[in-house]
Amino acid sequence: MSARSHTHVVVVLFVSALLLIPPLYAEAYPPSPQEVIPGAYSSEFLGFAPASGALSLAYDQQATGLKYAVAGRGVKGDSVWTSGASRSISIQIPGVVQRAYLYWQGRLRKGNPTVEEYRDRTLVFEGQSITGGIAGSETESNVFNVAYYYDVTQIVSAKGTGNQSFSVRDPDTSSNLNIENVGHALDGIGLLVVYVDSADTTRRRVMVYHGADMGYGSSTSPVTMAHGASSSARAAKLSLFVGDCESGDSVSSQ
Repeated sequence: MSARSHTHVVVVLFVSALLLIPPLYAEAYPPSPQEVIPGAYSSEFLGFAPASGALSLAYDQQATGLKYAVAGRGVKGDSVWTSGASRSISIQIPGVVQRAYLYWQGRLRKGNPTVEEYRDRTLVFEGQSITGGIAGSETESNVFNVAYYYDVTQIVSAKGTGNQSFSVRDPDTSSNLNIENVGHALDGIGLLVVYVDSADTTRRRVMVYHGADMGYGSSTSPVTMAHGASSSARAAKLSLFVGDCESGDSVSSQ
């Protein structure tokens, strides 16, 4: 998968879900050819963030009824967000939560490398302070791009199932990611929730990779994800968390 941008685009993460039929695959992935049942299952490919180079596998599970949901909010240029007030992310969770990640991404004009590059790393999510890990980063044209993530499984799971809303805010508005001619440059926040739908009898495999990729003025290098071979045709679905896109920006996959 690669991105083409007329100005600037950051792809934050990549998620893939593969529909599987028993027998249950062993822990070793991808499955060996003899484990594949030709014509017996379709596949669903859920997208998220490629990185500048290798991706880091954060989650890999399979189960009957395993699914995911994604939601997000853009905050670039949002005066409510930059004031330090809370914004909300609403998401439908139809089953028991298995894993949940929060992602956020932005950029900073880069001088000498300092800790200042990692501004906006701490947020308050549902009243709890969280400090993100580095999902990926990349520098181009003296602009430092960074994507953060945090495992919010316990917080999300405690809210239960159904339509849920989660509050998030910036606890330190004096130290933000920014570009001098743009201002506040935290592009947005995304929430990924993996859950089990007890009414669904289809087996799926969900793989979550962490990374970040920036496109500026040209195509990025393709990123390849391994998700197991099959001798039968499989359908696919691709979802992306992106930031700072303009008309004409695009992402292609094959």
